[in-house]
Amino acid sequence: MAATKSFIEEYTGLLKCAICLEIVKTPKSLKCLHTFCEGCLGTWIKDEKDNRKKTYPCPVCMCENAVPAKGARSYMTNFTMKSMAEALEKAKQEDEKDIECDTCMQGEDHSSAVTRCVECAEYMCEICEIYHGRMRSTKSHQCVKLTGDPERDAKIAIESLGQRNVDCSKHAEQPLEFYCKTHKIPVCRDCCITDHFGHPCVEIDDVAKAELRKVSALMGLATQRKNLLESQLGTSVDLTDAQGKKFTELLNSINFDRQAAQNELDKHFNKLERDVQDLQDKTIKQIESQRSHLEQQKGITETTLLYVTTLQKYGHPIEIMKSRADINQILQNWSPMTSTADFDTLAKSLEKIRYQPRRLDVSKLGHIISASDKGQTRVSVTTVKRK
Repeated sequence: MAATKSFIEEYTGLLKCAICLEIVKTPKSLKCLHTFCEGCLGTWIKDEKDNRKKTYPCPVCMCENAVPAKGARSYMTNFTMKSMAEALEKAKQEDEKDIECDTCMQGEDHSSAVTRCVECAEYMCEICEIYHGRMRSTKSHQCVKLTGDPERDAKIAIESLGQRNVDCSKHAEQPLEFYCKTHKIPVCRDCCITDHFGHPCVEIDDVAKAELRKVSALMGLATQRKNLLESQLGTSVDLTDAQGKKFTELLNSINFDRQAAQNELDKHFNKLERDVQDLQDKTIKQIESQRSHLEQQKGITETTLLYVTTLQKYGHPIEIMKSRADINQILQNWSPMTSTADFDTLAKSLEKIRYQPRRLDVSKLGHIISASDKGQTRVSVTTVKRK
């Protein structure tokens, strides 16, 4: 039985950039929800863009994306994954040495942190924690004590991500607490009064709660899709075994019939063996092609499931709203799916394949052929009598 992954190992795998295979740095998310380092994505866009269509493919699912004018930095940063990556890096640091106080480090001092502010996502020593609790702007913030256990501290940090404040880029120390329905963007209190005066602005927590229902729906669909793909992959393995057994039976029948024939029939029977082998190779190749497609779809589905699972558990309302359009699109694209491969026809055709021995009349000897698959997408195997 495989050992259970630790919390840090599990989320380190989730936060890996599919391009550099390292923990993501400055994560940028595409419309398909796949996320990469800003630097890695920038290089990928430069190397893979289609100048005629002005698009480039996602490195994971090959979904086409418009080339942004300012490159990868044009995309919004995925704050949830960025915060998770920072929390895991701190946990790994704690595994090797004490975590240092973020405030003291700004003054080039080095003090061991004993607590972490949930809203600020900063680590503080005892003295900085006291001052943090006295300041008017931060005295209401919730702080959690570090346990000294990297696993527990990483889990606490990640589970509190949804409670942190995300400040407005235009108004310092003003958290994004509202959602402008007109421009469909998160805004702070000052934004509501200035740039968005008169617009319907509601608390972002309220609209995010409604969007979570779609996140849950996509989670359910992704889980169903993953299970279906796994089932289809299992079917392809079973069918490959059955295919091998069937062709073994055919070869045995051919060899048995050969023993009763004269030496001059060897050439004919050798041809039959080659036909069977060619048919087997072709059929297996078709099955493997289906399997490869299933594995690719399964991989895409699993990465999407991991993302939306994290978004449901720890995603900030801002991140949820930013993903709204992409989630709706994926829900629409995936909802019709009931099956990704159909092996029933091939399995039924397989049962009908047989070897028909004949008298010593070469023109009427048994032949094993496959029906022409021109214009077809499914494997079809049958037998006919030569006239």
